[in-house]
Amino acid sequence: MTVGEICNREVITIQRDETVLEAAKLMRQYHVGAVIVIDKLNDRTAPVGIVTDRDLVVEVLAPELDETVITVGDIMAPEVFTVKESTATHEAIEFMRRNHPALANRR
Repeated sequence: MTVGEICNREVITIQRDETVLEAAKLMRQYHVGAVIVIDKLNDRTAPVGIVTDRDLVVEVLAPELDETVITVGDIMAPEVFTVKESTATHEAIEFMRRNHPALANRR
């Protein structure tokens, strides 16, 4: 099975300066666990990070920060990795393990 066979093609994006509250609302509206953070550069849009529902819980809710003041740019993971649609799912999983230390020990 390939990534292209199981991926969600609708990517939800948010500007870096939007609040984490807005990110949470988008995640709820579109039933997703992450949003891609974008910046506009020379009339082009480019991905600059990612925010997950876990980021919202660990970085904002648990420490009781003000979700109307903290921006997605404040808490985003600044690296976004991609794989081709033709990549086998087991290869994509191994790629994620290699590039995300917290996943390295999971099997």
